[in-house]
Amino acid sequence: MLVDIFVNYDCDLEAPNLFERMVTALSKIAQGTQNTDPNAVAVSQTASIKGSSLQALVSVLKSLVEWEESHKEFKLNNNQQEGSSVEDSFEVKSREDVTSNFEKAKAHKSTLEAAIAEFNRKPAKGLEYLISNKLVENKPTSVAQFLKNTPNLDKAVIGDYLGQHEEFPLAVMHAYVDSMKFSGMKFDIAIREFLKGFRLPGEAQKIDRIMEKFAERYCADNPSLFKNADTAYVLAYAVIMLNTDAHNPIVWPKMSKSDFVRMNARDDADECAPRELLEEIYDSIVKEEIKMKDDTTFIGKSSRQKPEGEEGRLVSILNLALPRRKLSEDAKSESEAIIKKTQAIFRN
Repeated sequence: MLVDIFVNYDCDLEAPNLFERMVTALSKIAQGTQNTDPNAVAVSQTASIKGSSLQALVSVLKSLVEWEESHKEFKLNNNQQEGSSVEDSFEVKSREDVTSNFEKAKAHKSTLEAAIAEFNRKPAKGLEYLISNKLVENKPTSVAQFLKNTPNLDKAVIGDYLGQHEEFPLAVMHAYVDSMKFSGMKFDIAIREFLKGFRLPGEAQKIDRIMEKFAERYCADNPSLFKNADTAYVLAYAVIMLNTDAHNPIVWPKMSKSDFVRMNARDDADECAPRELLEEIYDSIVKEEIKMKDDTTFIGKSSRQKPEGEEGRLVSILNLALPRRKLSEDAKSESEAIIKKTQAIFRN
């Protein structure tokens, strides 16, 4: 059973390392380093649990030793059999190949996990590690697919990397957006799909680069909807702002439908999104918050990147990462002031 757990989980890129977690937890409990609730476990129980955990570790080791000895014995018996059939030899070879394949799979997974941890700490170093270990090619399209499809990457770090202005990260961001297809997709649904994979950074210029590219991609896939990409770009910002306005409790009063429509109004009627579309988007966002994939507390989590300066503080209202926690009166007043300033700047 232990071997099956290791093979089916620890050697599978898509699965958690159950065997490793089990052994690590048993080891910590046996050493008394596992955090426990002191009120829930009596001293006598703690000693008993430590002893049981140590016995379990010994049993794990004995089981693996017995399995390996039986494996060796199987090979030895087959090698010693006189006139062993071709089928027997093939079976031994096949088992060795399977074992080797799982060893390679586990080594690959361990390397990938180390690369993910490094990327979450320092994206540039992580990508160097990935490229040097041939986990991704040194091409923007290859890196973009890695960021898009690899679980356990920090969503805030992905967003911050995609917003960078250097040549290679910029090319990666373009490849990331261009890999998405928005044909026939409603505008608000396209934004939801787009923002599933990362958290918007908290810096104005980074948001600009990302949302400008999104607008360009959306208009290319839906050429008849807007006169130009600028209209889609401004609307994208408005949708992000509405999402924060509608679903964060510290924002009050809430933006009305007429406010949202007026916010997107332009002197040139041709430059505006259709009123029916704006009203439909408003109803959709108010009804259902934009969230990242598999993240039920999207707005409740703050980005790692803290914007600097007044501009950064104002733009942070747009990054879908405002805290839901209860605020002191001073902090609440400050937040409300920032929101009002941002709304004023946006309207201007």
